[in-house]
Amino acid sequence: MERFHSKYEGAGSHRCWNWKAGKYPNGYGSFATIRDKSEGAHRVAWRLSNGEPGDMHVLHKCDNKRCVNPAHLFIGTPADNNADRASKGRSADIRGEKHPMCKLTESDVMAIRSIRKNGKTLKEIASMFGISHSNVSMICNRVNWRHI
Repeated sequence: MERFHSKYEGAGSHRCWNWKAGKYPNGYGSFATIRDKSEGAHRVAWRLSNGEPGDMHVLHKCDNKRCVNPAHLFIGTPADNNADRASKGRSADIRGEKHPMCKLTESDVMAIRSIRKNGKTLKEIASMFGISHSNVSMICNRVNWRHI
């Protein structure tokens, strides 16, 4: 416990306690436990203050990956973690044209749907846009590009 507390700076429940020892590549603090197993410093902080989190994730209210202040931490499910990330605007939106393998534009997608409504076959549309007929089907049925 003493070794853990020597590896961050900060005091008080309102301020972040920033981890100053080792870090994982993703920026979260890393703490070697007694068995030399590396563990997230924020998880160790939770355990020392609140008990074992088990399979639950330990999340940050403050959004500071280096913070180990137990007052800034809470536990949640993986779904809670995803929702928290999304609510704070940290989810990557790579839908549609933002996807690195995208071959179509939003205008293409709207045109494909319009052309299909006017009676062209999936195969005809696919050859017009250089994509597969199954891709055309998924676009028209809003399986793909449903945000448009």
